[in-house]
Amino acid sequence: MVEGSVSEEKSEAQKHKLEDPAEEDQSPVKKLKTVAAAGDTEKPAAEAEPVTNGHKPDTDEPAKAEPVKDDKMNGDTDNVKLQKQITRQIEYYFGDVNLPKDRFLQEKIKEDEEGWVSLEVLLTFNRLASISTDQTLILNTLQSSALIEVDMSGKKVRRSPGCPLPEWNEQRKEDLMRRTVYVKGLSIETPPTLDDLLQHFKQYGVIENIQMRTLYDKLEKKASFKGSAFILFKVLDEATKFIELESVKYDDKELIKKWQKDWIEEKKEEIQEKKIDKRKKKEEKQSSFKNRRDAEKEQKDGSDDEEAEVEKVDQFSLKGVVLQMTELSDTTTREDIKEALETHDANVAYVDFQKGDTAAKIRFREAGEANKIHGLITADDGKLTICECEVSTSVM
Repeated sequence: MVEGSVSEEKSEAQKHKLEDPAEEDQSPVKKLKTVAAAGDTEKPAAEAEPVTNGHKPDTDEPAKAEPVKDDKMNGDTDNVKLQKQITRQIEYYFGDVNLPKDRFLQEKIKEDEEGWVSLEVLLTFNRLASISTDQTLILNTLQSSALIEVDMSGKKVRRSPGCPLPEWNEQRKEDLMRRTVYVKGLSIETPPTLDDLLQHFKQYGVIENIQMRTLYDKLEKKASFKGSAFILFKVLDEATKFIELESVKYDDKELIKKWQKDWIEEKKEEIQEKKIDKRKKKEEKQSSFKNRRDAEKEQKDGSDDEEAEVEKVDQFSLKGVVLQMTELSDTTTREDIKEALETHDANVAYVDFQKGDTAAKIRFREAGEANKIHGLITADDGKLTICECEVSTSVM
């Protein structure tokens, strides 16, 4: 089993443009997304789904291309570190959680009768390319992986047929959530690396994956670590013991820790409170507008239509107010779409959509808001999840 994986809010493979893929903005519900800090930060990333990693059967040892006497990162040579990064990243792409959700990579696998994917395709993923573009090194390194098979002559790889992919269902999702712990309090000023965290937390048990959480700054055009992460333990008992510890520190700083399920429930409550507060503000604004309009009517007899026209905002004439969604589930409703967008504080004016459609157009009230919401959703190759389906968005 590889101790940890480079989790990416969205796998690079999920983007048909062949691009690459953590705090309070990760979706606690099925309609939201998060971003993995260890992924690429070239594109905007708003917010990580439950984290996990491809399994490596019958072994708990880290994947390696050659014998490593010292398992500690600090004791490895640069070459061994590089090999570990390569193995971990590609095993993540073909892993138990990423692959079932990665439509692009699934399509590439289906293109070959035996499920092979060329390295040329994988190297279009920014994260892997940032680690190494040396195809010979990558292929040689992966020969020691129990999860990945290598075709040296064809320069291609595949998930080993001897490691069948677990069924991605509600039971599987629940199992992952039960073994996932949320931690907060990691340094934002001097963020740890993924390897730092793997090295630190493995003292508490076998770690399948760590997903660092980031937030994309549109002005700075970069993602920043939010000081929190999700840690997936291989064994529930080890996760339970970790939660029950009186104190857990990183760099002498006390960490907040809680079950991911509890964190999700808290986020649901926060979202509900925001919705109530937003509704209240909207009602106050409408009441204030009505009172002002009534006063103006009293002062200007017969000018009702003119005044109304002055107050009215021609939202269709504004730029960047319409967001298009595609690949929606046939069970999706308008309310599902609105709820998903409300988590991004979207000011939705109208949803052009009928149940059963696979596409929708959402009009916002303010100019440029469609661009802003699209940027938050697609940050770090992120996507919005509605009714358990990942939908694509674009600004009209």
